[in-house]
Amino acid sequence: MISIPPVVVFEPTLANYQELFRAGGSSLKRIFLNSIIVSTMTGLLTLFLGGLAGFAFSRYRFRGDRLFTFGVLWTRTLPPIVAVVPLFLMLSNWGLVDTHIGLVLVYTALNLPFAIWMLKSFFDAVPVEMEEAAMVDGCTRLEACRRVTVPLAAPGMAATLIFVSVLAWNEFLFALIFSSVNAKTLPVAVVETIVEYKIYWADMAALGTIVMLPILVFSFFIQKHLVTGLTAGGIK
Repeated sequence: MISIPPVVVFEPTLANYQELFRAGGSSLKRIFLNSIIVSTMTGLLTLFLGGLAGFAFSRYRFRGDRLFTFGVLWTRTLPPIVAVVPLFLMLSNWGLVDTHIGLVLVYTALNLPFAIWMLKSFFDAVPVEMEEAAMVDGCTRLEACRRVTVPLAAPGMAATLIFVSVLAWNEFLFALIFSSVNAKTLPVAVVETIVEYKIYWADMAALGTIVMLPILVFSFFIQKHLVTGLTAGGIK
């Protein structure tokens, strides 16, 4: 019965997935949709706000700009747990607990410093002379940014969007505290396989695979573009 080295023999089965979808098919679909909605909206909103701030930090100079820029990054070093109580009170007052919008706002605030610094580096890689040439040809500052800077920084912006969306997809702490039914996401559903006197390991493993699989497949198809975006700001 005991051999050295040990022999691991198992019979592959999909029964755990079948049972998972049979027992909680409708709720699992809703939770999966919640994760898609929250991660997508977080990525788009963070990209928009981070793009505006990153462009401003890249192109405009003012007294204390470097200190202010590092101050934005410093907020990302704070442990997320310190923001739980004030954020919960704010969301409760606004009626946004257990809503998609509430999670999106929290995730956007959490990831915005990271996005600002990433996007600033990509905008820094675009020569300002190209914008000036566009303005000489009659473009306004906004038109020069839209027609020149944004297309050149598009790979980096796509990389930022992907990173932020993945972070929102995997986020657990705030989703556990700020959602219960309507906005519950997949990481929270995985933990709910742990009950008071038992851990449903098979369900946990199946759910964990469901959480990872979309990201793995998505990353496989966009890895080339992701690497291109991450290296776009490395050389000016």
